[in-house]
Amino acid sequence: MGLAAAFRTSGVTEAAAPEVAATTTTTTSEPAPAAAPAGPEATDTTAQAAAAPATDTAKSGNGAAAAAAPPQPQAETPSKVKEKEFKTQLDELKERATASHREAIQHAQQVAFGSIRTGAGGEDAAALRGRLEAAIVAMQEGLVERDVEVRLLLLAALAGEHILYIGPPGTAKSELGRRLSRLCHGSYFERLLTRFSVPEELFGPLSMRALEEDKYIRQTDGYLPEATVAFVDEIFKANSAILNTLLTILNERLFDNGNKRIHVPLLCLVGASNELPESEELDALYDRFLIRRQVSQVSKSGLIGMLAAGGAGAKQAKALRSPGEETDSEASAAADAPQGALLTEDDFANTRRRAVAAVETPPAVLEIISDLRSFLQEKCEPPVYVSDRRLVKAVTLLQVAAYTNGRTRLSEHDCLLLQHVLWARPEEGERIYEWLISRLAEEDSTKQPDFIFAGKGWHTGPGGEVGVWGNTVAPVCGGSGSAGGASVHGYPHGRGRGIFANSCKLLGSGQPVADEVAELLQDVVHLREALKDQLANIFSAMEGGFPALAGEEADGEVNAGVGSLWFGEEEGQAVASALLPKLERGRGEIERLLFEVVTLEAVLHAGDVPMVDIATLLPDRWAAFLRAALRDSTDPIVLAEMMPAKWAEFMRTAPMDQVRPLGTRNLQSLQRSVFAQQGGALQIPPPPPQAP
Repeated sequence: MGLAAAFRTSGVTEAAAPEVAATTTTTTSEPAPAAAPAGPEATDTTAQAAAAPATDTAKSGNGAAAAAAPPQPQAETPSKVKEKEFKTQLDELKERATASHREAIQHAQQVAFGSIRTGAGGEDAAALRGRLEAAIVAMQEGLVERDVEVRLLLLAALAGEHILYIGPPGTAKSELGRRLSRLCHGSYFERLLTRFSVPEELFGPLSMRALEEDKYIRQTDGYLPEATVAFVDEIFKANSAILNTLLTILNERLFDNGNKRIHVPLLCLVGASNELPESEELDALYDRFLIRRQVSQVSKSGLIGMLAAGGAGAKQAKALRSPGEETDSEASAAADAPQGALLTEDDFANTRRRAVAAVETPPAVLEIISDLRSFLQEKCEPPVYVSDRRLVKAVTLLQVAAYTNGRTRLSEHDCLLLQHVLWARPEEGERIYEWLISRLAEEDSTKQPDFIFAGKGWHTGPGGEVGVWGNTVAPVCGGSGSAGGASVHGYPHGRGRGIFANSCKLLGSGQPVADEVAELLQDVVHLREALKDQLANIFSAMEGGFPALAGEEADGEVNAGVGSLWFGEEEGQAVASALLPKLERGRGEIERLLFEVVTLEAVLHAGDVPMVDIATLLPDRWAAFLRAALRDSTDPIVLAEMMPAKWAEFMRTAPMDQVRPLGTRNLQSLQRSVFAQQGGALQIPPPPPQAP
């Protein structure tokens, strides 16, 4: 039986061992009842007893009554008192750790569920989500395989951004723009550009009367500067005369008309193109479209439904056959639609502002975005350039997505929307999606925090003594506030030693310094809060932010108000099948590690805690600590002094091949040990005489 196994399986505590002996001694030393005499002596004794006077009989009766009285309670031995104290302290530590663990999980659930259920704006956010669900259904009606395109278009409008559809002609790109204009009840502008298009086609003709007065003013009524929703087809055919004015309208929502700069009420411009931009002068215009979506032809299965008379895609076929013509059913549906099912002007105007103010962006999300840009620019061939402006707008877009889903906190899974934001060529969108899925599905939920806690492979920075887990900075191994090489009672903070190991060595020293205990507590608190934050992200993803099919339950019914609005059915199902198992495993691992962290926090708060209590509360960590101590050639006397009872049991029961090396290392130190002085298990032979 190895050292760690012996230490873990030992059931006799340091305080309990003396008491067992004391109890045994007390039991065996109690006098046994005298045996009845035999032979003639017994007869004489009986006769004498029969001849005794009545007074003696009365006295004996009084003595029997006295003997029948209950015995007086004996005073508890010091070892018994000590054992009760240790047991009480251990029970208190267990209760405190369990309560802290339960409180931490409840806090993580409140952070996640509270933002999901109540939403960023309470009832207003819930009502907004209801209107959005109705709007998505209305925009999708009669369209085949345009689920993702509709959702991205509505998200772009709410975020005040522009969307670009790239695909072959005849794929209902312009129909999507028209449906958005009917939804928001704003003025609509549509134009097809060619290489010979002039600015007047977009911005309006010059005012002849103004020219007579030497003023360069355009008549903008009915043109792009007055539009709420615009659709510009073949937008990359715009020439330089159009580009400069168009860029200002798209980014700043401003239009220079004569000597005045006027505000443009443009909500969203839907761009369409059959090809990607080829000229560098179009790069700035290309960057103005935050969301990019490649539109493909309808699949074979969808084509049959679209071509069939009265099928699901009859309206899409009608739009492709007679673009711009509103059917009678659409007109009547728009007239009869309840006001609560339509998005208001306030929804489009203020949703982005409210989302930015209400939605928190965790460091883990920012780290994913930063790593993704590094991947695109450093590891992709050819490199994919992502501007700073695009990244800033991307974060705002994610906040709008979370806010409209009823959450006040971004989830790491919201980053899946970046597959429609950061690519420059359509094929790069698939690479972004695969990178995000791989990143989110990594089985490292507790790898880094476990390094910090247990010290497996963790190392401190040169002179900094700071470890970084994600973007959460936590002092490592009790090194906060101390330079490299600082120590806890002679045990250096260094490579491979985590918070648990340093805590054991500090508490086992017998005289822990308050400042050093405070430093370790600070490390534990950092780690606890980081674990709670990660657990909240998992709860949020599994319950409200996970891109599943709009709350589809196991029975196939749709539960409105749950799930993400911005992922299509097929996309949500694919992501769910890839990530749900990982989330379940990660949740269990984090909860387990969180219990160990809060248990150690309770021990550090208690202060004077025997090492046997730590071994009882966290047996696996204690065994790993002992194995690491032996592997790192820690002086055996250190372990013997920290837990003499368990060490003695190990020396008695362990195989000789494990015990013998411990008696031949560090002889000078072992000679000073309590075992050598008291004739314990470690008998050190005298050193050989010096040669003359």
